[in-house]
Amino acid sequence: MFTVSVADETVRWSTEPTDDIGTHGGLALADGLVYAIRADGTLVALEDG
Repeated sequence: MFTVSVADETVRWSTEPTDDIGTHGGLALADGLVYAIRADGTLVALEDG
């Protein structure tokens, strides 16, 4: 998974998907955060930095 700045097309952050985050549903972007679902159904928010 990774995010790219729309303004200048630079990669803001990246991570390898795991069984815990990002492989069990879609991702959503809101208020500068990326929301993902863990394997156990928990919603997590990922932020830049």
